[in-house]
Amino acid sequence: MLHSSRNKFLAAVSSITVASIRCNSSLLNTSTAPERGPNLLNEAVTPSKTAICNQRITAAIKTDKSVYDNSDSSTCYQVEPPIAKQQATITRLPWDTTVDNYAWLRDKDSAETISFLKAENAYTDYKMKHTKDLQRLLYTEILTRIVEDDQSVPAKRDHFMYYTRTEKSKAYRIYCRKPTTSSDKQTEQVLLDVNELAANKEFMDIGTYAVSPDHSLLAYSTDEKGDEIYNLVFKDLRTGKLLTDTLENICDMVWSADNSAVFYTKHDETWRPYQVWKHVLGDDVANDELLLEESDPKFTVNIERTRDDRFLLVHIGSAITDEVWYTNASAKQ
Repeated sequence: MLHSSRNKFLAAVSSITVASIRCNSSLLNTSTAPERGPNLLNEAVTPSKTAICNQRITAAIKTDKSVYDNSDSSTCYQVEPPIAKQQATITRLPWDTTVDNYAWLRDKDSAETISFLKAENAYTDYKMKHTKDLQRLLYTEILTRIVEDDQSVPAKRDHFMYYTRTEKSKAYRIYCRKPTTSSDKQTEQVLLDVNELAANKEFMDIGTYAVSPDHSLLAYSTDEKGDEIYNLVFKDLRTGKLLTDTLENICDMVWSADNSAVFYTKHDETWRPYQVWKHVLGDDVANDELLLEESDPKFTVNIERTRDDRFLLVHIGSAITDEVWYTNASAKQ
């Protein structure tokens, strides 16, 4: 059973009066006043370029032409940009009527929309082609200021130290752990290498990343298209193999206290988290149990566990109201 403890917070508007202080110039002692500095506005302005003393940056540009030369840009403006067609879509509401001439672009799967976006990208590439050397120079300079082989501060959980690290020339994190009794790198266990997941994919993002309370299972969600739709999978950390369970289009997720199930939230068509579900590992997703649904569109739903892992907390909040439901975090209760 879910229990509720509600607190309402009403927004209060407070006015802040800012006092202005006026200084009488006649009270100032001109003899002790500091000398006025040079008038920079009257100084001659000479263009300067940042000198970059880095062999990697110098090697990145192999051309006799200055990367700051913008003379070719004028020729690019002779090409006309692609023009999106206007097709009126009328929406009638009780209080207003709106006309959107470009509503057809919302259909991301339409061949016409994809064709227009490709034309815009091609036009952008053509207009910016004279800056390719400069783009490569800036990218190389930024890259030299980034520590590519870095590691986060380890976080202790029971008898493991959890951390992430990055490797040179790799774009994504590597999630790792090692026993607290050893500092030897050979004892490191790689839980998830996002670089392997991203191989041969145009996009990859990790949403949820949660190790079970007994440290034997890993639940993580991935977005492979960039549309913020995350699918949750489970990995057995003892064997390194994925379980057959897959939860599609989820928001938040937490483990049950007994490691046998997970609680997760789903969103509606407006991308508002509004449902809390329970999934027992090994069961069909069609048998998942709906624990709570918030029908008021002004409220969103989020879940988490208490620090002692005994209770599941469900936060339901709007702009001025917040409530918390709680229940036993064990999947059997």
